[in-house]
Amino acid sequence: MKMQLTLGKKIAAVIGLMLFLMLIVGSSGYLGLSSVSKVMCFYQEMIGVQEITFSVKAATDQYFLSVYSGDKEVQNSSVEKAFGLLDSGANKVAELLGTSMIEEKEKKGIQELNAPLKDYRAALNQYVGIEQEKGRLATLILKKFDDSNVQIQKGIMWTEPLVVNSRIAISHFNSYVFQASKVNWKTYETGLYDYKSVLDEWCAKIELSDSIRPVGEQLHVLYDSLEKVSIDYHSRNLLQEELKMKMNDHKDQINKIIGELAGLSNQKLEDQIRTSTLLIFGCILAALMIGIIAAILTIKSTVNKIRIVIDGVTQGSEQVSEGAKQVSNASQVLAEGASKQASSIEETSASLEELSSMTQLNAANASQAKTMMADVQDIVKKVDGHMMDMTRAIGDVNKSSEETGKIIKTIDEIAFQTNLLALNAAVEAARAGEAGAGFAVVADEVRNLAMRSAEAARDTAGLIENTILTAKKGNDITILTQDAFKENMDISGKVAELVTEIASASSDQAEGIEQLNMAVQEMDKVVQQNAATSEESAGTAKQMNSQTFRMKAHIGNLIAIVGRSGKKKKGIVREIRPDYGDDGTQVDFQTNHQRLAGLLKNDRKSRTLKSSPGKVLPKKFIALDDDF
Repeated sequence: MKMQLTLGKKIAAVIGLMLFLMLIVGSSGYLGLSSVSKVMCFYQEMIGVQEITFSVKAATDQYFLSVYSGDKEVQNSSVEKAFGLLDSGANKVAELLGTSMIEEKEKKGIQELNAPLKDYRAALNQYVGIEQEKGRLATLILKKFDDSNVQIQKGIMWTEPLVVNSRIAISHFNSYVFQASKVNWKTYETGLYDYKSVLDEWCAKIELSDSIRPVGEQLHVLYDSLEKVSIDYHSRNLLQEELKMKMNDHKDQINKIIGELAGLSNQKLEDQIRTSTLLIFGCILAALMIGIIAAILTIKSTVNKIRIVIDGVTQGSEQVSEGAKQVSNASQVLAEGASKQASSIEETSASLEELSSMTQLNAANASQAKTMMADVQDIVKKVDGHMMDMTRAIGDVNKSSEETGKIIKTIDEIAFQTNLLALNAAVEAARAGEAGAGFAVVADEVRNLAMRSAEAARDTAGLIENTILTAKKGNDITILTQDAFKENMDISGKVAELVTEIASASSDQAEGIEQLNMAVQEMDKVVQQNAATSEESAGTAKQMNSQTFRMKAHIGNLIAIVGRSGKKKKGIVREIRPDYGDDGTQVDFQTNHQRLAGLLKNDRKSRTLKSSPGKVLPKKFIALDDDF
């Protein structure tokens, strides 16, 4: 036996299906956006670590510049800032390792950041310590030069070459201190050897003087000490160069790891966005297809059965009306009943039109939902644009760093020229004595070069500030990306509202069907009145035998649709069929018709006892079966 569902249960099933599909669509959208949000958080953390790396490089460069300028306060603040940033980077790496939003491959890459961060800090710390030792050694070297000059003054005679070569060596040393290059070290080393040669010649000249010979011996002792300290100073410069190369290698290693992690997270973000988009669109399309199919099946089942009943009743009414022209006044009453049936059918048609308009409204809402999901795709494209802007911003940071290197090179060249001019000034002063007129010109050039050095330093500070602003720009672009995802979530909420409207429209359809049932009830009353009237016109109805049985069969189908209790529902249709005797002849129609009238009368009494007086509730009786 095929299961029968009442119209109310069918509508409730459709609404429940819509709500379930809405829940699936909302859940898929929420899960997709949650996954994308996690990947975005990890990407932002990687950008934060990279910004710390850029800031450490900027602080280290500022420290190197302050070493050249001799600004101790800037040196200390730059070193403290660099160490603080390195500690912040290590803490951020530890926080990332403690979170659950990263996978094993990403965790392995983050763990690789610990080693270069620690090595960079150790190299920078060692560099600062060596710089302090260099300051002490430079002071010691200059003191030994001063002690040598004091001893030279005690030599009394032939000391002018010693004074000149001593000043030249001091000038070369200052150049080497200002710019620790191989050329400057070679120049300073040559100056020391020249000073040693002049000292040996001078000692040979005063070898026979007992009063001056001790001065030469003391100068030799000072030279040996000066040479040893100079070599120590040079070895520390070489060690600092190695440390600089190590720090650059560590920085490149950090940037490489961060770049790989950023690329990995970017690929993961693209994959997650693609998966989420396909999942959301798939769920929406499936929900639309299932909802449309369910609505079509329900409406088709309802309309087909009602159309069959209406067509059958209409045809029977026309045939009865045609035969009623030959009957008496009772037949006129039967015609009036047929007119009432036509009016009820009209109401049924109006209800069906309203049901059709509601179905069109559901289709329009579904189309709007599809348009809004297209907006979601545009927002995802907007997010991709913001990510490209972020990449360009990071490129600007790299360009600023390159410009910083060029300006530092300019400062080095200016410093080298300053040292040459200082050497010329020393030579000029040695030749002219106190009346060194050319010294003023050289000194003026030195001052001009110093001003150029200051201007280059200011340009360097401006570029460093641009680097910071560029990093901030990258952060702002990340915020815009988050806003775009928030807008995506708002549109998903609107999609849910549209699905709710679809469910509301389905509820309105249920009310329209209920009105249709009331019209069918009126038709049932009219049919019963026609059956009672037919008792008075039994004698004239024999010629309408076949037409009457067809009409009663359709009325039986209508009673079955109303949902009358099981046995009576089937019995009415079975007992209205014509009876035949043992000899095969048809039993008198009058007798059979009286049996039909009795059944209808008993049916009215039963319905009066089971429901409220004078009214039959359609929702208790309408049951639509599936025809396909």
